[in-house]
Amino acid sequence: MQNSLEIWKFRLQVFQTLLSVVGLIALLLAFAQWRASVRRDNLNTYVLLAQGWNNHLMTFVEKPDLRPYFKDGLDVSADDPLAQRVLAVAEVRLDLMDGLLTYISQQGWTPDETSGWQNTFRDAFASSPALCRVHAGSTSSYGLINPLARSQCSTR
Repeated sequence: MQNSLEIWKFRLQVFQTLLSVVGLIALLLAFAQWRASVRRDNLNTYVLLAQGWNNHLMTFVEKPDLRPYFKDGLDVSADDPLAQRVLAVAEVRLDLMDGLLTYISQQGWTPDETSGWQNTFRDAFASSPALCRVHAGSTSSYGLINPLARSQCSTR
């Protein structure tokens, strides 16, 4: 009888150990799935933001008359028939820039990883008085693009 009781205790301990191991494996798998999901969501967010920027660039293909205001340094005047359209595109451009920089900052990207975007946005300010004008009127609406704008727009 004593022997049989010890065998049952041993079997119970083995069963408990197996349950613990299975539980630990389940937790590790759940953690791995969670990490993969976070990475996938981060990648999807970045892809959406980059696509937003690329879609925005299509504006200059569809409406080439706007391109000189953003690429060639042409300034917009109040009596310019395209003034409202140029200013609206500038607002969209600023929002996309700030959104991209905010996202990559939150991801903890290194300066090497963000330099392409930084250079793109710096060049955008350097080649667009309209972009600088819209930014100057709304600096409190933006965060991370403000230093880039100040460095390029103040040289005008």
